[in-house]
Amino acid sequence: MAIDYSKWDKLELSDDSDVEVHPNVDKNSFIRWKQRDIHEKRTQREQQIKGLQVQKEMYTQLNKRVDKMLAEFTDTQLGSEKERSKFLDERFDKTERCTLEAQAEDSPTYNEMVEDLFTQIETDLKKENADVSGTHIRKKVEEHREKIEAVLAQIDPKLKEFDQEK
Repeated sequence: MAIDYSKWDKLELSDDSDVEVHPNVDKNSFIRWKQRDIHEKRTQREQQIKGLQVQKEMYTQLNKRVDKMLAEFTDTQLGSEKERSKFLDERFDKTERCTLEAQAEDSPTYNEMVEDLFTQIETDLKKENADVSGTHIRKKVEEHREKIEAVLAQIDPKLKEFDQEK
């Protein structure tokens, strides 16, 4: 029985002698610094990927809720916090949270996030001394949706870019 060692013929070994460094820099220190730099960049890239994935999941879930509200609510209903809360609790899981976040139990639910969005919009309208009617709320929510869509459109290309870097 013969063992085939031909796969090892194409193996290229590299030692660190081909690393060129300044004469005043210790080669071993330079190599350790380079390795540490590579590991730090890899860790940072993984954190950015995780952040983008969390952002994508959250925005997708929030958009689902907001879109349904915009489609089914009149302007008067949009202006009513009680109507919004009732709608969200009846149509969506009250306890649903982002599954990708590390501290999922501490994070707010999607329904709470949507309610916070509407509260923030109402607060902003009051600061602008604008009418806090359903019409103005709808307009602001639609503006907010456009911004989220723009962010979502950028996430997938960034994720692909990070995958290629891997």
